[in-house]
Order: sequence, then structure tokens, then C-alpha cells
Amino acid sequence: MIHKATHAIAEGPDRSLFVVEDLRVKNMTKKPEPKKDASGNFVRNGARAKAGLNRSILSSCWGLFVLFLSY
Repeated sequence: MIHKATHAIAEGPDRSLFVVEDLRVKNMTKKPEPKKDASGNFVRNGARAKAGLNRSILSSCWGLFVLFLSY
């Protein structure tokens, strides 16, 4: 799927210049830090929602997209 998408972009009519943002995927998919309240008990930190977001980010293969676009 990624090969087809990058090929279509690279061979398209307006293929003179491609600008790709330098995303720090490793930093974006880090595990959230645990949170404590004033009494020292752990509170919700959104880890479950963050896990879903991480799964989405990693499954979109942004790094491979840039790699395939370059050749």
C-alpha cells in the first residue's frame, strides 16, 4: 500500500519538490508518566488512550513513507 502511494506521488504531475516534516516518532510514542495526587495515590494518566494513539501512529508507517518516497 505504501509503495503504491509513494509511487503515485513521485510520478504525479507536480513532482518537482517534496517537503517532509522531521517527526520524532520515538518521542511521540513514549509511554505516559505515572501521576500522583497530593496524598501519593496514583491517578489516571490516560495511558489506555495513549496506547491507542501510539498504535495508530506506528501503524501509519511515517518513516517508511519517507524512505520509499526518496528512491
